[in-house]
Amino acid sequence: MNVICKTCQKEFVSERSLHAHLKAHKQKVDEYYYLHYPHRDLFSGELIVFKNVEQYFNTYFNSKENMKRWFATADSEKVKEHAALLLKRYKEDRSQVAPCQVVLRSLTMPSVVTYHEVFKKPFHEIIADFGLQKKFSYAGFPTFKPSNDLKIFVDTREQLPLKFDCKTQINKLDCGDYCAADNLFSGVFVERKSLSDLISTISKGYVRFQEEIERAKQMEQYIVVVVESFLSQAVDFRSLSNVSFGKAEPHFIFHRIREILENFSNVQFVFVKDREFAAKAIKNILLLDGDIRNYDLQYCHDRGKICG
Repeated sequence: MNVICKTCQKEFVSERSLHAHLKAHKQKVDEYYYLHYPHRDLFSGELIVFKNVEQYFNTYFNSKENMKRWFATADSEKVKEHAALLLKRYKEDRSQVAPCQVVLRSLTMPSVVTYHEVFKKPFHEIIADFGLQKKFSYAGFPTFKPSNDLKIFVDTREQLPLKFDCKTQINKLDCGDYCAADNLFSGVFVERKSLSDLISTISKGYVRFQEEIERAKQMEQYIVVVVESFLSQAVDFRSLSNVSFGKAEPHFIFHRIREILENFSNVQFVFVKDREFAAKAIKNILLLDGDIRNYDLQYCHDRGKICG
């Protein structure tokens, strides 16, 4: 299907050809779309910041804050209609598997809690209505085993071990940095990362990290990546002065994180405040009673059910 230049009505075989042609009009690509296809933030009314054509037409807010304000103030039926549209588009454009809390919060989409408030039903029922495959159950929160006998194995390669209020022992682990002593050969393994570590792993070490997850999958092991940073800070890490991020951009890093979550069923990411909270989170994750695969741990943490 040919593309027509709205400035001179000339036809082109592709958007790329059209964009190259715009130089003849001394027009930048973003200026062309602002002029001929104005697409505005539903809350502020400002033009959506143009990055590329797909992003421009599929973005409805220039910030998470604008989205939250619109959801809090707009007509309830319009809010419900828009929330439904976002899930439909997610299914069409990204994955048949339902998005988890990290995915939702790293995109300009409502969180699990907001979906629950809008549709007045648990998230796992909402996604079923839209034909999305369930990744986690949101019917309840996890319970935890008594911590009296917990011993945490710390991998020999862990350079900055966390401090726990329980027994610990240095031990070589197949993967991750921490596990409960009774999970040494199978079960749950936790990998701790500072935000700088995460950025480096997902950029320079991406292939190696995927291979590590695949090896764990073959051994029927489950990896929880605990990141020492609020998720809200991580998705905007360029604004932080104390983080080494090289040339990486947040949208690139979280695109890859979402890719990992879509491609592997044996890994989760949990973003917590800092090292102190990471120690609390890891201890409780290792004490979780039942199958960890049933729980969206970021959602549980956001609801105060992991670190309290």
